[in-house]
Amino acid sequence: MSSILPLSEKKVITLVGMPGVGKTVIGSGIAQKLNVKFLDTDHEIEKIDSRTITEIYDSDGPDRIKELESKIISSAIKMQKPCVLSTGSETFVDNDVREMLKNNTITISLIAPFNVIFKRIVRRATRPMLENGDKMLLIKELVEARTELYKESDICIKVSSMNKDETIQSVLDALREYISKARATVVNLH
Repeated sequence: MSSILPLSEKKVITLVGMPGVGKTVIGSGIAQKLNVKFLDTDHEIEKIDSRTITEIYDSDGPDRIKELESKIISSAIKMQKPCVLSTGSETFVDNDVREMLKNNTITISLIAPFNVIFKRIVRRATRPMLENGDKMLLIKELVEARTELYKESDICIKVSSMNKDETIQSVLDALREYISKARATVVNLH
């Protein structure tokens, strides 16, 4: 299975989506199956800054997180080595970062309906953007505002009815098909 990424011009797979859709768990599983490095941008930000995402968000605001995440993404792209990136939920919202990802990585959006996202998010207390106000309303507004952006990904996977292993397999199947079509297009151009 690890042989599918070398067949692609783009070496980095980037998972995007709302909080709670499983980007970290699924990304880690994909990286393991492909035998490539896994980078979770939230974890990398915390290592660089020596503070939690919540602490950074509270003291420096979301711009500091965006700045660090952008550097991590750029670095992963420049390495030209196969890897899987799991990004923060706001990453694909930023026009410049979204274009960088779309032009240099294989973007995979994990999509889930509001009710699934809400159930998953309220279980975790580490969502700084949701700490103030009506969580249900905030999440609903975010899902409505971002779903169309996430659909700009190379691959979109609906994750609501699948377990972890099914989702990983579904992503790998879609990835294999995407790379195969991309290679066929390049071959047909010659």
